[in-house]
Amino acid sequence: MRARHVELVENRLAVIRPCLDARGPYGVEAWADDCEAILDQFDMARAHVVGGSLGGTIAVSLAARLPARVASIVCIGSTLHTNTEALSPVLAMLAERGVQQTFASTLPEIGTAPSASSEVIERALSLSNPNSVTVVTEIWKAAIATDVRSSAAEVQCPALAVTGEYDRTCAPEEGAQIARALGTELVSLPNVGHLPMLENPDATARTVSAFLAKVEAHDEF
Repeated sequence: MRARHVELVENRLAVIRPCLDARGPYGVEAWADDCEAILDQFDMARAHVVGGSLGGTIAVSLAARLPARVASIVCIGSTLHTNTEALSPVLAMLAERGVQQTFASTLPEIGTAPSASSEVIERALSLSNPNSVTVVTEIWKAAIATDVRSSAAEVQCPALAVTGEYDRTCAPEEGAQIARALGTELVSLPNVGHLPMLENPDATARTVSAFLAKVEAHDEF
């Protein structure tokens, strides 16, 4: 587990970007353990937790586990549980083609909106998982097995669910399920897929910043 202190959000909030341990163990509880250790590492009594895809699912687990330390969560392109039948074929592709070819084949189909530029796709591929087939397969299996529906019922902090209009990995319907479970709204970002932070970073940043500002303002009273 590693983490870096990267920048300030509008000169108000320090940002910690975690890099979860690829050596295992794998699973939402183990990844939440990593995130809790990061809070301890940086001596953070409270934090807003923003996660994309599986990161949003981990945020739900962390918020349920640490209600006094998680000030709010934002789940971007996330799901409470996974449709294993839809994602299992990726495991066979990983074994046959390897990590990079699998991502190169699947990312334009399910990772981005149909209108995504080649620059966005190339950027996403450059950031894709650098680990071995064995490690990526174990991570994928753990992701498929993830189910935080019971944890969502225990979340007490403010929450925001965000989805891309053309998200084909965690469909908008799954974002709506998260929103209902957390008692919050679903914000749909137009003309983006599963990676709004790359496809339209400005709109994503505005959405997250507006939500955090609202939470911070409420906490001041």
